[in-house]
Amino acid sequence: MVTVKKTSSGKSKLVQRHGKTTSSTTSLVMKCIQGAVVLLALLILFTAFMIHSHSNSQGTTLEQQQQSLHAWSPIHMKDNTNQNHQNVQPLAPMSNQHDGEAHDEAYAALSSVLSSAAEQMGFNHFPQFSSDTSKSTIGRQNGGSAMEAFDLTVNHMPTIPFPKEFEPPLDYERHPVTAEDFLPLVIASEVQLRFRLRPLIHAPLEGLRDISAYQIICQRAAHSGSSNDNAALLWDSGKVDVTTMPRSIPYGGDTTTLTIGTVVQWKVLVWDAQKKGPAISPWAKFGVGPRHDEWKAKWITHRADYDTLKNEQRQLKRGNLPPRLCELWKQRRPLPLARAEFTVEETVTAALLVVSGLGSFSVALDGHALSTSSVQDPPLTDYSQRVSYRGYDVTEALLQKSGKHVVAITLGSGWWDGLPINGKIVFQDLMPKGSLTTIAELHLTLTDGTTVVKIPTGVDVENADAGVGWKVGKGHIIESNLYTGETINVGTLHKNDGWDSTSSELTGNKPFPISWEDPVLYKAGISVEEWHLKLQGYAYDHIIKEASNAAPIGKLVPIQMPPVMPIERIAPEQVSGLGEGRWLYDFGKGFSGVVRFEKGLPTPIVPKEYPRNHNVTDHGAVDFITVVYGDTLEMKTGDINLVLVAGYGYHNGGWRRKAGLENPARGAGPCWPKDHAKVLTQRDVYILPKDDTGSSQSNAAEAFGKARQSRFTFHGFRFAEVCCTEEPPTDVYAIKYRTAFSNWGEFDSSNPILNGAYEMTRNSFDSNMLSVQSDCPHREKLQYGGDMVANSPAAFHYFDVSAFYSKIVEDWTDSQWDNGAYTTTSVFMDILRDMSIGQKGSGETVWAALPPVLTVRHMHNYGDIQLVERTLDNHIQWMDFLLENWAAGMERKYPGALQNYKGGGSGLGDWLAMMPRDSWLTHHAFYLASIRAVAYLANQLIQKVPNSDKKEHWESSLKKATEKNAEIETMIRSVYKGSIFSYSNHNLEGLGQNLGLFSRIVNGTDRCTTLRSWLNSAANCRDRSWPGDEEAAFYNSLNAKDQEELINGRNLFPKRNNVVKPRWHLRYAVNSGILDVKYTFKTLSDMGFHDIGLSKASGNHFPGYGYMMSFNATTLWETWWRSEDLYSHNHPMFGAIGEWLPSSVAGITLEPTTVGGEDLIFWPRIPMNRLVVDFASALQGTKRGDAAIAWKFVGSQDATTVKVVIRALVPPSTRANLRLPPKATNVTMRVAKEFPDLYTAKEIAALQCEKKRGTGQHGYPYFYHYDREKNEWTKINKPSRTGTPCDSFLWYVGGNDDVAWESYSYEPVVLHETSTQSPLQPGLFEIEISDWKFEDPLPDVPGYGDYQGDMGPYCSDPNDFVWDVNDGLHM
Repeated sequence: MVTVKKTSSGKSKLVQRHGKTTSSTTSLVMKCIQGAVVLLALLILFTAFMIHSHSNSQGTTLEQQQQSLHAWSPIHMKDNTNQNHQNVQPLAPMSNQHDGEAHDEAYAALSSVLSSAAEQMGFNHFPQFSSDTSKSTIGRQNGGSAMEAFDLTVNHMPTIPFPKEFEPPLDYERHPVTAEDFLPLVIASEVQLRFRLRPLIHAPLEGLRDISAYQIICQRAAHSGSSNDNAALLWDSGKVDVTTMPRSIPYGGDTTTLTIGTVVQWKVLVWDAQKKGPAISPWAKFGVGPRHDEWKAKWITHRADYDTLKNEQRQLKRGNLPPRLCELWKQRRPLPLARAEFTVEETVTAALLVVSGLGSFSVALDGHALSTSSVQDPPLTDYSQRVSYRGYDVTEALLQKSGKHVVAITLGSGWWDGLPINGKIVFQDLMPKGSLTTIAELHLTLTDGTTVVKIPTGVDVENADAGVGWKVGKGHIIESNLYTGETINVGTLHKNDGWDSTSSELTGNKPFPISWEDPVLYKAGISVEEWHLKLQGYAYDHIIKEASNAAPIGKLVPIQMPPVMPIERIAPEQVSGLGEGRWLYDFGKGFSGVVRFEKGLPTPIVPKEYPRNHNVTDHGAVDFITVVYGDTLEMKTGDINLVLVAGYGYHNGGWRRKAGLENPARGAGPCWPKDHAKVLTQRDVYILPKDDTGSSQSNAAEAFGKARQSRFTFHGFRFAEVCCTEEPPTDVYAIKYRTAFSNWGEFDSSNPILNGAYEMTRNSFDSNMLSVQSDCPHREKLQYGGDMVANSPAAFHYFDVSAFYSKIVEDWTDSQWDNGAYTTTSVFMDILRDMSIGQKGSGETVWAALPPVLTVRHMHNYGDIQLVERTLDNHIQWMDFLLENWAAGMERKYPGALQNYKGGGSGLGDWLAMMPRDSWLTHHAFYLASIRAVAYLANQLIQKVPNSDKKEHWESSLKKATEKNAEIETMIRSVYKGSIFSYSNHNLEGLGQNLGLFSRIVNGTDRCTTLRSWLNSAANCRDRSWPGDEEAAFYNSLNAKDQEELINGRNLFPKRNNVVKPRWHLRYAVNSGILDVKYTFKTLSDMGFHDIGLSKASGNHFPGYGYMMSFNATTLWETWWRSEDLYSHNHPMFGAIGEWLPSSVAGITLEPTTVGGEDLIFWPRIPMNRLVVDFASALQGTKRGDAAIAWKFVGSQDATTVKVVIRALVPPSTRANLRLPPKATNVTMRVAKEFPDLYTAKEIAALQCEKKRGTGQHGYPYFYHYDREKNEWTKINKPSRTGTPCDSFLWYVGGNDDVAWESYSYEPVVLHETSTQSPLQPGLFEIEISDWKFEDPLPDVPGYGDYQGDMGPYCSDPNDFVWDVNDGLHM
């Protein structure tokens, strides 16, 4: 049953929350009973666990211990409470060795009761305790080792299995036939193995310091009829003694045995620091794929599609696509399918299917999807340079079923053949394009070790006797586009059900509408070399070049990162009727994905008039249902704001009519969708053609009932409108997509605004990391270099982006021009060409500097020396390009700047800052960063690959870069001169002095005066206003009571001429642009002015993160001001806050000169008082293991002296230091003698946080609501879930004598007058500062030029802040 309510306007309203329809009759007594059941079950479960643990001297562990502290699973996560603390099912090990069946059954029964009770209370997913006891505490099956290896990766990629209970995100609801949702694929000669370490419960402290030895065993993967014990051994490293954990281990076996198609399973054995062990990891897997020149298959395509390309030319230029291109594109609809039948008569030991497709593809075997990915398979690259392919271990399926099999491939347009629209913001005109095409082959390994290739595409086209039966046909997807959406013919989908199964199903009585025919080879009309030279010629001189419509396809490479996958299923929080059969679904937060209809769609109705952009006119006489997506709602209408998510930025200004084109089709060209009225709209369309008489088909209900979701597109949205149906579709949820890397970071504090900023940043990252890191998930979807320059440090905190960012660096090196220039976007689109210093194809300096800067950060975090070896020469070429072109470019852009610079200039600079952008400095700063990056990387190679024959080349590059670094620093200081590092004789507003301080450019003798000068603007309380009309409209439409409250709080100027204006102060606000967020907050905290950073970040009025939250934002905006008609509301541009919060507010960060995250600093910036923060915590994954910190004030709220208690978790094989201020004089420290059960603690903490968030009483305290009847904004004092404070799991142990502590020597070494440092070793520490005296906050003054208080380490020790060539942080 659902409850339909009427809104104030008389429209019906259906409310669903947390995946269940809410009922106003829910009994409070029942809730109490359910709560008691949960608590009782928890108590029983805990008691049973403790009894069992103590009944065996060695104890047992939980399945959670098989995972990291992140409880990670990238797919099928359910989080209907929309929270940061994602509570997911741990991955199962590949083999289970059970003992203690009674123990297992008891835990399973209790867990079932507990799960049921939790579900009744509204919690959709409760952590299951393990029924697997193969992993153990100290002494069981690990030889007494204190730690074990986990998170095994090959070339940074993990094996991602299907969950135990497959939750299909695709069509057909069929169970998987392969164990892995993602199988890493490698070339035999390029295998690098990695693992991380985690302590075992009860591990002794001394054993955790490091591993003393490891062993790697690789063998052919075991399948049915075989076991892990008798699988063929490929390589056994033997026990390798080491002094520390290696960053990576190359495959040491005979690579000739790694034949194409081999599926390898491998595990790691480790011995701890006390040489106890080995502890044995679960198995992981990888497959061996072919090199580009080892493929037998060739690219195939549909003949009708290829005929539209033959002898057709295109012009390589921006915009003004000829009408014929549109006509030819429409002829390629619907999109093709491909299938091949085959039999396997041989006895196989391994079967590896390798597949790729352009634009996107999904593949099935015998009707079973082989992966949940498809939306961006393969990931975006420059397809003329390289294309990724996937591998699928289908051995089990072939062993279990004899006879005929079918491989079926569905294709989508992706970036390869999307809707041809003239560029506006996005210029796809210059990307390689062609007809949809696929390539596939099946590698079988036989019992005698020989290999056979089956069903290679393209072979039968050239040799009719080859017997390879690939056929192609036109399917149910009419069109798919990344910017608009997908159109699906549900009639074809219904009638063709079973096309991907065996032929016996196809010869039944169903009237299959698909006409199958032989494919043709896809043959490019131009070579890769010619394409590159023509595109480069256009990039250099902008002379239009002619090229073939059939673009070349580059080399095939194994996929280099986990694919885009469903990572979360989100139930709607609310469903509202908008009238005329239109239904609005609110999913509670912004993300990227699609809406899925689990039970299909009802039959459509025809309203009196179709709502805007819900009509369908481009597909003849059809019945249809549309799904329109958007981030926000229009304040005046309550409909989805289409303008803010308009593809390519094509719109008419929306309801405000302030900007945009009245006739967007005039600029977009002839392929503008006629039924997208003035706004290019995100929407999916389900159609059913009417019969010959124009009537609806008799099987309409059955056909629409087959609809589930779109497959080859994704949308950025929180809201979705479904139109038009009599009743709202039921069993509806959203599928959230993201590249399937694991979550590594968490942050929490007592302050909802800080938590909300962190949460919004995570949501924005999640929305924009789908095979590339985009700026926004709807309007542009482009991989801009500048965005990653600004916020990739935060991404390194949130996720394991080792494979993701490695691939992105190579995206840029692929697109590098012969002259060494890097581009603005990873795939050249000729964007920002006028803002380049060097011209000749190069991008804006900050944006184009991303490849070397990101390589440095990758080395800093992950220690991947192979990436440095592959790409350093590219970065050197970029350095040489800058050195050759810089002087002339600067004189052209800034004539006479060295003598009389006044700010401004050409370039994006600190984009969208609320003050003039100083692009001269940003150009130079990232010119400098590029040079420093080369020096850093060359130095790393010299140190770590000392015997290379390129050592002399690296040494020469290091010398050159070091000399140029000094020259550029001097050049910058010649303009930013004087004792305050300014081009003027006064302090600078915005980015400038803080960049000079953070990046170690300012002269040591001038750092103190520069700091004072910068604080005069960055932290002053001078009254400011803002001329933006969005804020004017908001504040002047605010009701009188709320206006008066803001005026009294000095957040509005008093009325003048009956008009109010915003009033704000930099001390409590953020006016930074894309780059300045990082430099402002990091510099404040590092210099000892952390409390000012806290006050700026926690401001809840304009401009700042709290202001966004006051409008129910769940993702970051592109601007600090409200935008109803231009700027994105889902954009991680200001996301650098996501790194500052865990590193400075909580206090865990990588040491600046570390490599691979091996050295950590635990540096909690304890506030002067508790006005902003009372506690904070963070979890940080590294390539060594998981680190965590939590601190809190202990004492009454009115106390002037309190205790500060800190807990720090140092992972194995990690060096760490604790930093405290010198005022912390009465410090005691203790360490856990044995590692406590933090895995269970984390699960309990997550459950408690989920319960707290679920109440909706603890997050951001209010929001503004627009009453459309009164035309008035009103402040609603109702908390949200966003920003809910939660306690760290580190506090869930040690309170009931469950941790044996021993004292630990606190040995502080004075670093500066404001900081001391004491070493830590791996383990869990508790630090207590017994007499922390609160201080008054820094005074609110117009500036700090005369401030006599502590000015931080820059003043006390100026010579310690010179950039070091080993420093990967302060670039």
